[in-house]
Amino acid sequence: MKKNKVFEYFRTLSDDGRTKYVCLFCDAVYTCKNVTRFVRHMINCEKSPVEVKRQLRQKGPEIINQPVVSDEPVMVESVTDNTFNEKEADKALARAIYVTGQPLSILEHPLWKRALQLLRPGYNPPSRKVLSTVLLDEEYADVKQKVTEKIEEANVLHLAADGWTNVRKDSIINIIIYTPKPYFHSSIETRNNRHTAEYLSEKIGQTMNEIGSEKFLGIITDNAANMKKCGKLLNEQYENTTWVGCLAHTLNLLISDVLKIEAIQETFSSVVATVKSILHSNIFSAEFKKIAAEKSLNVSLLFPVKTRWGSYLHCLENFMKSKSILQTMVVNEENRDLQKHRTKILNENTWQDVEKQIKFFTPIVKWITILEGDSCTIHLVHRALREIEDMLDSEHSADVIDDLALANLKIKFQTRKGNCVKPVHLAAVILDPRNQGSTLSHDENLDGCSTIMTIAQCDATLIQELSDYKCRKGIWERSFVWQIAGDVDPISWWETLFPKTELAKTARKILSIPSTSASVERSFSTYGSIHTNKRNKLKNERAAKLCFIAHNWKLMNKTVQTPQGENARSHISNSSDGFVTYSPNFDDEISWDLSSEMSEIEDIDFRSVTDQDNETEDFDVNNL
Repeated sequence: MKKNKVFEYFRTLSDDGRTKYVCLFCDAVYTCKNVTRFVRHMINCEKSPVEVKRQLRQKGPEIINQPVVSDEPVMVESVTDNTFNEKEADKALARAIYVTGQPLSILEHPLWKRALQLLRPGYNPPSRKVLSTVLLDEEYADVKQKVTEKIEEANVLHLAADGWTNVRKDSIINIIIYTPKPYFHSSIETRNNRHTAEYLSEKIGQTMNEIGSEKFLGIITDNAANMKKCGKLLNEQYENTTWVGCLAHTLNLLISDVLKIEAIQETFSSVVATVKSILHSNIFSAEFKKIAAEKSLNVSLLFPVKTRWGSYLHCLENFMKSKSILQTMVVNEENRDLQKHRTKILNENTWQDVEKQIKFFTPIVKWITILEGDSCTIHLVHRALREIEDMLDSEHSADVIDDLALANLKIKFQTRKGNCVKPVHLAAVILDPRNQGSTLSHDENLDGCSTIMTIAQCDATLIQELSDYKCRKGIWERSFVWQIAGDVDPISWWETLFPKTELAKTARKILSIPSTSASVERSFSTYGSIHTNKRNKLKNERAAKLCFIAHNWKLMNKTVQTPQGENARSHISNSSDGFVTYSPNFDDEISWDLSSEMSEIEDIDFRSVTDQDNETEDFDVNNL
């Protein structure tokens, strides 16, 4: 008997002695070999080729029209396919839901059920309860084991901590452990406990003891009074540790100081008033976009946001880029509500003031962006503050701010700088092979060298190595080691060329200390994207586990980008003259709580009204 062609599109599968017939295109499974059912299935199958459908229709119309008891395929459990592991599928699906921040009820939606059935007929996805309990606990345990292994492998650790209030108004503290990679370690719900220095030091100390306090060196927090005291208490309890204040927070506070100056406030008030008139009107917004398109300008107006350090600069930059558009709009007499801004928009002095303030804010924002990344940048802290100090002493600053206000700003800056710069920052400058402490004063060099010896426990071998390194003698006298210093980061330089020296071990400890606690802020961003207003019933313990999984998975699976990569957050390269070339990406800005410092800034509507990405140009310190 001639074999029917339709059987060529089904494969046989043996399951406990029974033969099953599986569609080659959609994996539908039949328990009986039936020509009529097979032909009907192939014609109706969404995945079978058009040519197959055509041939079957031509060769077997009488079969197609024959009645059958049922046209539905008989489904069997997915375990009949030896290539499919349902348990692994459950874990992979759960992991995707946790990391991407999807609701745990997503698989209960009929469209998701239908899609999964089409992808894998017979697959029964996990329920909401299983996703939120069994699978969540298993994935949390798996990720925690990997994180623990990374922490145990590290020779030196650093810790960053900060507090936050979640969507349920519960206070939590997130702790990040640096290896130097910033792994999210734990989230502590403080409940009715006040965030006193004693309470904070107790909780941080418990984490350090669990891991091994002898491995910790840097403790990084913001510069609040309770955090400073907490750092002091930890230094007293663990003599091998050193507290470091977050430099990004310090520079944010400096921006808040600047925004309190009358001349700066006046410019921002004028800019924001104009932006508000346009963005709060559908007609003006549409006209703005139309004129921008006609002029081939890719720009949007932005409001400054109180807790985003870069938004002030972005607001002014975009306003400046929109100059021709705004002037076109205000000269149109039909735009009556914009006539109140006509004088200032058409006045060149307005644009000169905006341009001056852009130049004023740029170096501060630039250094915040460089330092708040995950790269090891503690050796750049002293340089950043020195360049900002030079900027405040420049003629340009005197042209932007009046003498009295500038003098007061310089005093505040010196106070913040004194609270921020610690001997360990000076030690990092000395251990940077591009600098070797050449930009430090005599006293600063002594303080830095003293810190290096203290951390190394005043080892005699290290003292000699430090002397040879500073004088470029012994193994450090070869010229090529200094020629390549500008091509690699300091830690790589030490680990590659002098890995067996005692000074290299100490250098790695110091140079890996984070200069900011921005990684904690990023963990709060992850937390906030999971524990949202729509998911406010999510328990804090469960939300913490989801945050732990999402944050650490992204960290461990981050793709290494080349400096030219489109998604590179911020690339720092060092030229032969020691200058830093920096290319930022503001897609993942850090939001800081500066409300207490910003309370005096009035008459400005600090609200974000656009979700468009901010566009920035590359900075080059050499061109500032």
